[in-house]
Amino acid sequence: MLSPPTLSVLVVKTGDSHLELLSLQSNHMLTVYLSHCKSSSGGLFGYLKKGSTASLGGGVGAGLLLLLAGYLSLKSFEKRRNSYIALILETIIAISLTLVMGQRYVQTSKIMPAGVIAVISVLMAAFYVYKLATGGNHFPAKAE
Repeated sequence: MLSPPTLSVLVVKTGDSHLELLSLQSNHMLTVYLSHCKSSSGGLFGYLKKGSTASLGGGVGAGLLLLLAGYLSLKSFEKRRNSYIALILETIIAISLTLVMGQRYVQTSKIMPAGVIAVISVLMAAFYVYKLATGGNHFPAKAE
């Protein structure tokens, strides 16, 4: 069973005012940025090793879309809102990577990179679908 995404809030009291420091948005932001790095570096590696422009375009393109989604999500989070557009975009990319790399694994039976990326992408897709199903990030009540 997946545990709900966490959000940590540190409240520091300074006289009459409270300074609220938010740590990383949640597991969500870490997942987005790691996915961006995985996708972009995989595309670049495929291009450098095999000269595959499809790997370069697909990997870097997916990575840039994930970075955009992460940015949109972060801006929404700063306003204490959810960005469902970003979450849907992340889900679509994860499902697409699962299908493409899963098909490549079935055709080649190579664990690296197709099998590994397919497994990581299916886990990402499950995480994003879970986030969509549970209503996104859950914000704690503001400290008064």
